[in-house]
This record gives sequence, C-alpha cells and structure tokens, in this order.
Amino acid sequence: MKLSLKLPLAFTVALLLLFAAALFGIGRLNQALDTYQVPVAQSFAHERLASAMLHDFKVQVQEWKNVLLRGKDPAQLTRYWAAFEKQEKIVRDEAQKLVADLPPGEGRERVAQFAQAHERMGAAYRKGFEAFKAADHDPQAGDKAVAGMDREPSQLLDQAGDLIAKASSAMAESAATTAQRATTISLVVMLVVCALGIAGAVAFSRTVVNPLDNAVRVSQAVASGDLTVAAHVQGKDEIAQLLNALHEMQQSLSRVVAGVRNNADSVAMASTEIAQGNNDLSARTEQQASALEETSASMEELSSTVQANAENARQANQLAVSASTVAVQGGDVV
Repeated sequence: MKLSLKLPLAFTVALLLLFAAALFGIGRLNQALDTYQVPVAQSFAHERLASAMLHDFKVQVQEWKNVLLRGKDPAQLTRYWAAFEKQEKIVRDEAQKLVADLPPGEGRERVAQFAQAHERMGAAYRKGFEAFKAADHDPQAGDKAVAGMDREPSQLLDQAGDLIAKASSAMAESAATTAQRATTISLVVMLVVCALGIAGAVAFSRTVVNPLDNAVRVSQAVASGDLTVAAHVQGKDEIAQLLNALHEMQQSLSRVVAGVRNNADSVAMASTEIAQGNNDLSARTEQQASALEETSASMEELSSTVQANAENARQANQLAVSASTVAVQGGDVV
C-alpha cells in the first residue's frame, strides 16, 4: 500500500477507534441512567411523601390539641375538629398511596402497620372527642381518653421514614456504583483503544520509520564510499521505491567504480611497463655511454699511436734525408 494512502488510513482508523470508545462509554452511562433514573426518582419521591406524611401527622395531632385547648367555644370546636378530620384524611390517603407505590420490603410493611395504627388512633380519638364533650369540654378528660395513642403510629412512621430513606440511599449508591462501573469499563475500553493505538503506531513505525532508517543508512554508507551495504526492500510503497532507486544507484556506482578500477589497473600496468622500458632504456643508454667512453679511449690511444707513428715517420724521414745527404756527399767525395 502506498504511503499516501497508509497515512490517512492510519489516522482514520485511530479516530474511528476513539469515536467507538466514546460511543461505548456514553452508551454504558446512558444505560446506567436509564436503569436507575426511574427507580431513584421514585425512591426520592417516596422519601418526600414519607416526610410530608410525618409532617401532616404531626399537624393532625396538633389539631387535636387545639380541640382540647379551644373546644369550649363551639365555633372553635367545630373548626379544629374539622381540621383534625381533614388532616386525618390527608394522612390516610398519603399512607395508602405510599403503600401502593413502595416496593415490597420493610419500608412498605412499616407504612402498612402505620396505616393500621393510624386507623386505631382515629377511632380512639373519636372516643376521646365524645368523652371531651361529655365532660363539659374538660381537656384532661379528652387527653386521658387518648393518652399514648399517637405513640405507636408516630414510632412506626419514624421507622418507615428511616427505612425509606435507607432504601433511597441504597438505590442512589447502587446507581452511583453502576455509573462508576460503567465509567471504569469505559476507561478500560479507552485504555484498550490507546493500547491498540500504540500497537498501531509501533506497526506503522516498523512499516514507515524503519524503512526510512534503512534508506538513511544506505545513503550514508554510499556517501562514505561503502558500496557493499545491502538495501533490504519490502513492500511497494514510496519508501520501497526509494530503496529500490538507492539500490539501483548503488549498483550503478559499483559498476562505475569497477570500471574505473579496471582502467586504473590498466593504467598502472602500462605505467609499470613504461617504467620498466625506461629502466631498460636507461641501462642500454648507460651501456652505450660506456661503449662510447671505451671507443673514445681507444680513439685517443689510436690518435696517440698515430701521432707517435707520424713522429717516428718524420724522424725516419729526417734520417732518410740525412742519409741521402750523406750519400750525396759521399758520392761527391768519391
């Protein structure tokens, strides 16, 4: 594959992996939210309803106290007793709704027990209301008739509120744990993606950087004069083409250098032969010079001999002349 395609493909794959990891993490978080969003919201709604019911129950008890304290006035008696019954209905409706909405468990059982105790308390308060009116609106008579009747429902309601709050907290913790687990899984996926990215980078380095290092190594070797280094060519991308070109250049330079070496050897051989010929010529020249010197010496000796012979001839001639003269003189004497 060509490098011009390999680079965009590598970046595209990396981006796709990151996008897939992000989508996976978002999907896990959305799944956790979808799983716990409704239960957690319902749990908090149950907790708020339990708190509201506790408040309304306390208001109901306070309305009974108002009946006892202000019941001598018929108008006030009617007013506060009506308020008491109104709060009683509100609490009853809230208890019924909470029992219907709560999942099976201790919280639901406590609310159901509270509803039953609340009904018993209502019946006792009505008896106390009749006793209060029969005692000429004596608060002590009314209070004595209902003494301790609100303790059980109050305790049951407190217990139910605590259980509902614990269930709500447990639900929230479970949601947080699930979200944390989803986050952890997302991080693991991201780490896996990063590991894959690193592995891809290493593989990309092996397919791109290593061939480039090989090309640099070959170029430096050729530049330093080493034409024997091997260029390992793999693939068909641009770097492989570059290495092929370097290899061809290396082979061409090797052939050129081999030709130059052969020519240099021929020149050296010819130079050696010329030097040897010069040495032979010099030797012959020296021999000829020696022969010339000997010839010159011989010529000098010959010249000396000729001169000596000439001198001897001259002397002989003189002797002959002298002899001739003497002979003539002798002839004259005769």
